[in-house]
Amino acid sequence: MRWFYIISFVSLIHTTSSAQNEKVIHQAFDLAGIDKLTLDLVGEVEIEFWAGDNALSETKIQIWDAPPHVLKYFVEEKKRYEILESRNGNSLTLSANDPMRDPIRYKETTCFEAVKLRLFVPDNFDKVGEGVYQRRGR
Repeated sequence: MRWFYIISFVSLIHTTSSAQNEKVIHQAFDLAGIDKLTLDLVGEVEIEFWAGDNALSETKIQIWDAPPHVLKYFVEEKKRYEILESRNGNSLTLSANDPMRDPIRYKETTCFEAVKLRLFVPDNFDKVGEGVYQRRGR
């Protein structure tokens, strides 16, 4: 019976030390006066059209094999997942703040990172090229 407790304790420590950390970040982008939207983002981007007037992003980040403060550092200090906006007349470009995203290392371990980005684009925009959307009727 004593071995059962020892094995259970070791399993619990291993499970909590390799647990996943998760955070969801939302950003809104004003599209008033914007006719062309260009995306220069990292990784796979899931585009969803919706009835709103603004573009909205939802970035879900998951990191394994690192304590919570590592994810907090990359989100708040390094702004690794932030989307930047650049306006030029009636065009808006959304780009990744960290376009390279080198692997995250904590102590001797390379942490597994999964990032899922969903971008909600107003339904009066049409895709006209790879990562390029044009407002309909302009």
